[in-house]
Amino acid sequence: MRKLLHLGGIWAVVLLALAGCAEGGRSSSDASAAVDAGRDSATSSDAGSGCTPACAAGQTCRYGRCFDACGAGMGCGGTTECCDGICASTGNDPSNCGTCGTVCSPSGDTCVSGTCLCGSVGACGAGETCCGGTCATLATSSEHCGACGVACDTDAGEECVSGVCMMPACSPACATGETCVDGDCRCGGGAPCEEGRGCCGGACINTATDTNNCGGCGVVCPSGQACVSGTCTTDTPCTPACNVGESCVGGVCRCGDGAACPTGQRCCGGECRDTNRDVLNCGACGRACGASDSCCTGSCINTDVTPSHCGSCGRTCNPDTSDGCTGGGCTCAGMTECSGLTPYCIPILGCSPFAP
Repeated sequence: MRKLLHLGGIWAVVLLALAGCAEGGRSSSDASAAVDAGRDSATSSDAGSGCTPACAAGQTCRYGRCFDACGAGMGCGGTTECCDGICASTGNDPSNCGTCGTVCSPSGDTCVSGTCLCGSVGACGAGETCCGGTCATLATSSEHCGACGVACDTDAGEECVSGVCMMPACSPACATGETCVDGDCRCGGGAPCEEGRGCCGGACINTATDTNNCGGCGVVCPSGQACVSGTCTTDTPCTPACNVGESCVGGVCRCGDGAACPTGQRCCGGECRDTNRDVLNCGACGRACGASDSCCTGSCINTDVTPSHCGSCGRTCNPDTSDGCTGGGCTCAGMTECSGLTPYCIPILGCSPFAP
């Protein structure tokens, strides 16, 4: 009886051991599956990320490099911190410099002790980009124009303007039809056009009279018309040009309804006037003199008190016999002009027989 019980106990132990092995086998299989799943999860970010070869299990690809993954129960070791799912060394990682997410580019290219640097010096200032360890303003740098390493052809005269290599602009801007060459305006292969001329097809043209470029390049007057003052017209142009105030009618200059004014006169309101003497048009059309003035050689003069035009235009008092003009007459010390035995005028004192 005791032997049967002993055998039964042995079998019970054997059965329990087998059961334990079976249970242990299942736990090992599940753990292996979890590891495989973790490996697949850790390396799934490699696809299209630029890491070649693919990162190992437990790593994530960022910025073209493999980093230890973190988060979801996975921590970082040593001096690294968990930054957006990767273990980053904030002391020297230019994408997480000093703190997570602090990117050195474009003002710096390296991270040293948690500080962004451009080469061996501090990070670049506002508006600058770190190019090969040197700070550059991409909008104006001839060595890094628009992007690092894009150099302008300075030997040919190029400049960097707003991030684009180009020949220098002309200031002031060239007129229509002209081109800017090395900072100078050109019409065709020559100098810029003079005032009153336009650059048409590489040549300076008088657009006020040219029937093929009347008022502007390429404006052609119809057959039988002339170009007058930049306008196509059936009127025949006057040669030489009419004087100010006159009009050109059928190739003939006219003042109002009459003929052109003779030399020395101007057309004022359709009438010819001598602007040297006309008190209503003295020196210019419409310039009227005061009531007590006369028009002398185009200037309004008060002939009552002016020694050089005393009494009338052009009558000049003799400085030996007078010192002023009063009421249109030459006087000495306010009295009658000197003559006879006292022909000399002494200012203030009056007439004297002796020269001053």
